[in-house]
Amino acid sequence: MKRPPAAPRPPWRYFAWALLLVNLLLWLWLGGHLRWLRLGPDSPREPERMLEQIDPQAISLREAASVKPASAPSAAEPASPAASAPDGESGAQTR
Repeated sequence: MKRPPAAPRPPWRYFAWALLLVNLLLWLWLGGHLRWLRLGPDSPREPERMLEQIDPQAISLREAASVKPASAPSAAEPASPAASAPDGESGAQTR
């Protein structure tokens, strides 16, 4: 007695195995486990940039309050009515 022909395997199985293999390779590549094959992403660290700095101790920080913006109105200038009204109460918008 002959066996009936085997049913073909569904194609989604091959697709699932291919996705699993791609996922495994991507994990190995991003984790740096393939560096012995000279494969993998560039290192996010840049130690050479630290060596290229010129006298980093000479940098000084200033407080933001000590710097006056150039567009701020002085105390002698009167404020316009639209500028003194809270948001939403002025009928005209200027841009």
